[in-house]
Amino acid sequence: MRKNLFVFALLAFVFSFAVNGQEQKRKITPEQRIEFRAKRLSKELLLDEKTSAKFVTLYKEYVTALKAAHPAKPEKKGEPTDAQRIERLQKRYEAQAKIANVNKEYVGKFSKILTAPQVEKVMSANGWQGKNRFVKQQGKKFNSKNAKGAARGKQNVKRDKK
Repeated sequence: MRKNLFVFALLAFVFSFAVNGQEQKRKITPEQRIEFRAKRLSKELLLDEKTSAKFVTLYKEYVTALKAAHPAKPEKKGEPTDAQRIERLQKRYEAQAKIANVNKEYVGKFSKILTAPQVEKVMSANGWQGKNRFVKQQGKKFNSKNAKGAARGKQNVKRDKK
């Protein structure tokens, strides 16, 4: 009985620390998250203090401009009409054009304080290019296993559909 009570108390104690850790992670504001990302990138780019300070402020401006260019998510109210779908597509393409303009503008600004490879790294850290880079890195690490497993998985899916 004492042993079970001790184990239960120990589990409750450990669980309380796990919950507190999760609550602390949730308290990070978007501005803090941007600040952390900017500082991490400046360390990855091996910038000196002066350049790092310029980079962090410029990167914050860049992320803010990107967020402003993104459209608001539409509310989901049942099945959209054809007109609503066309309007949503047009808004999406307008937003993509705004995002492209922001990227073009900030490539020029970043190139004033960074080298070309550093600018590429910063620009690929945001958006789909960064995700593709992560997938490529994972593919390099586990290339032979993933290639065989993925091929088998596709074959099994095809068999199941027949």
